[in-house]
Amino acid sequence: MELQSWQCPAIFIPGNHDQVNLGGQVHALQVLEAANPYIKVLSDPVEYLGALWMPFRRDHSLIEQAIQQCGSINAIFAHLDVVGAFLNEASQAKEGIEPSVFPQNLPVYTGHYHKPHVVKGTQIEYVGSPYQVSAGESGQIKHFLLLDKSWQKIGEIPLSIGPRHFIISQDENLPLDHINNIQEGDRVRWHLQSSTLDDSVKLQVERLQTRGVLVDLVFPIIAFKQRIKEAENLDAFGLFELYAQSVEMNDNVTKMATDMLRSLNFPAKLIKKPQVHCELESVELEGFGTFLGVVKYPLVERGVRIVSGKNMDSTGADSNGAGKTTLVMAPLWALTGTSWIM
Repeated sequence: MELQSWQCPAIFIPGNHDQVNLGGQVHALQVLEAANPYIKVLSDPVEYLGALWMPFRRDHSLIEQAIQQCGSINAIFAHLDVVGAFLNEASQAKEGIEPSVFPQNLPVYTGHYHKPHVVKGTQIEYVGSPYQVSAGESGQIKHFLLLDKSWQKIGEIPLSIGPRHFIISQDENLPLDHINNIQEGDRVRWHLQSSTLDDSVKLQVERLQTRGVLVDLVFPIIAFKQRIKEAENLDAFGLFELYAQSVEMNDNVTKMATDMLRSLNFPAKLIKKPQVHCELESVELEGFGTFLGVVKYPLVERGVRIVSGKNMDSTGADSNGAGKTTLVMAPLWALTGTSWIM
């Protein structure tokens, strides 16, 4: 109902995550155009309103061809991977479309990479994601671009929507106003210097969680002593004896633990730690990712499996876009309502 009430004209071009087949002609944005006459979805490269609009295409020759054949335009809107663009704060794209393919005198506004930035030495500007999608985007300032009628940039509109990500180290002297700035729905990754949680940090974490902030505590990796090499050839008593020696266990504690093992009166191979596990019978998908119709995949007694696929829609696509990741992530989505694995 909310979508049907939308009355502001809007133009959409599909990105790679919207597309169901690798050719890009089938995508998730088609329903938007069908639901509202004010929404126009451009599924193929086309000139419209004095600009060239280009959805994501894996075949870069189609992009180059569209640019070469276009007429008089004022700008290019696209969803592209461009060589030299920043994938994140530290890495630049080494593969993709060369910047030299684009006219030097035209602004290019594109999506795909989440970091808002301009590719060095060009007029190719990545608009960026509207909110911080992951902790890797912590600190990034998101915005809309404000353009005039001839598609020239005249300003930016700051955005403050969706969850924000904060990365905190225990050695940081975190000011109170910084903590207070963290809002409901935000996510905090707190790196600790020891395996012990200080009372002051614990109090701050509890305050954040009370406000609806998701806090992920990252404890330092403990350097364990080398694994006992003879473990495979020892019974439970021999293994425990070597373990007690390696950790310099008190003699009285060692004797008490050994007596407890003997009281079990089991062969060593039967002394096992009790386990609790959940086994899913099947996963059923419909209208989820690449699975448009009902697909049911059995899971009972399947053991360890390699998930592979074959894309039957796009020639030469191999398994890309066949739905491997979608199938694996579907149970997580069904159980938690999110595909955020953390």
